[in-house]
Amino acid sequence: MCIMERNPGDAHAIPDHIYERFAELLKVRIEKGVFTTEDSVRYTFFAVLLDKGQFKPEDFVLELPHNRITGAEVDTFISDYEKQQIVIEFKYHRSIPSGKNSPRPNKTGQLFNDIRRLLEFRLEKQGIRLLVYLTDSEMSAYMKKESNGLKEFFDMEKSEEINLSLTFFNERCKTFCDAAGGSFSAKLRCELNNKLPKGHDLRIYQVFPHTGI
Repeated sequence: MCIMERNPGDAHAIPDHIYERFAELLKVRIEKGVFTTEDSVRYTFFAVLLDKGQFKPEDFVLELPHNRITGAEVDTFISDYEKQQIVIEFKYHRSIPSGKNSPRPNKTGQLFNDIRRLLEFRLEKQGIRLLVYLTDSEMSAYMKKESNGLKEFFDMEKSEEINLSLTFFNERCKTFCDAAGGSFSAKLRCELNNKLPKGHDLRIYQVFPHTGI
């Protein structure tokens, strides 16, 4: 049984030049060796939206309490973009400074927990759900390893789509599933697949509810 099926992509919700400029700024930052955290990634994205998009500082709500998951928050919420709402989750996976292996199944499960959080967030009108994912070489290698069952997700090309089924979670370890917060179905479309310096990879996915799989 195919866990993830590829489908042709369709139009992007946010103009490509915004994603491309975001990747350019991250490239400069990484090349210069500037200390970078997940917040650094998030604020770089905001800077591009302010500079290249039709946004103002007051458009952004940070760490908004989730409207369906008690005690959870969403990283970013924008209430009105061309008559749409936008909710965004950011994730940056870095190697542990000590050089020890990271708890990779747990970290990957947390990434999918972000997808679940996006899916469950209630939008009051037509909306856009985005996952922005930056990782260094350690997690890139883990994602690309065939036996881990994540390669189709991580190696999606721009505008490609996959259907994520409940079967996918049945084939993951307990650590992954616990960190993901349970199984779900979704459709994911790759908005950006970009290789960055020093072993970094940048992905942006749009997340859609998907039923019947």
